[in-house]
Amino acid sequence: MKSQNDPTMPERRKLLAAGAGIAAASLIPHVSAASQSSQVDSSRQTRQRPAPPSKRKLGQLEVSAIGLGVQNMSCKYDTSAPWRPEMINIIHRAFDEGVTFFDAAEAYGPFEVEKILGMGINTLRRAHAALPVTAVQSEYSMLWRGPEKQVLPVCEELGIGFVPWSPLGVQFLTGWIDENTRFATGDFRATETRFSPENLPHNLQLVELLKSWAIRKNAAPGQIALAWLLARKPWIVPIPGTTNKDHMLQNTAATGVSLTLAEMTELTHSLDAITIQGQRLPDAVQVYSDVEAP
Repeated sequence: MKSQNDPTMPERRKLLAAGAGIAAASLIPHVSAASQSSQVDSSRQTRQRPAPPSKRKLGQLEVSAIGLGVQNMSCKYDTSAPWRPEMINIIHRAFDEGVTFFDAAEAYGPFEVEKILGMGINTLRRAHAALPVTAVQSEYSMLWRGPEKQVLPVCEELGIGFVPWSPLGVQFLTGWIDENTRFATGDFRATETRFSPENLPHNLQLVELLKSWAIRKNAAPGQIALAWLLARKPWIVPIPGTTNKDHMLQNTAATGVSLTLAEMTELTHSLDAITIQGQRLPDAVQVYSDVEAP
């Protein structure tokens, strides 16, 4: 146990203060203030070198360009419980690395965010008119680009930040999932038909595209996916969640992967040519998406 005279204590207090402030912003119910190719797994593909601190603004709130989603630190995708001391260490290390945006909320129940953000464009306008909205949170990644249709244009119009959760497509965009991957009972990804044995081989075209760009940019596939999000708009702040310190470091280092305008155009054009087969949610939940609020 650390004593009150321990020189690291002030920094930890800063962490707690930062976490409290950011949690307040993220708690506004989110309209809120397998194995890889050995070629891609090689050390030269993974940027983990220190990068200059990078900041972005969610409305008037300045945060680190890459946040940390902690929603799965109590229960992972496969329903196992991570080791709590290691989760705390990851959060501390993320703070030491300059991360100031930590996302957690009691509202992380089954599909709560989907229900809220599925209310659509007019709800966002009404909410912003009644009480200025700092940021909107939704799933958004190369795997699912739904917010591009309506939500992102309105965020840009109203000066609202956007926080993509699951920016790595529940591990799909890291290259961890392959055509032989099958999910255990209780893993919610088993209910998503985009990962079914029938659709997975087709959808892996996206992973192959990422791997090719990873080689090209001397990065990891997941870093390319995050760099693409960062290059979309300066007010987009992804929050990749992880229970692994090395993965956290790899994610935050994605700010060091730059994509030129020409590269973004080329990469996005290639993405547009890939149609993901299957749904991201079960039918019973999908009905809550893209509906109008009363």
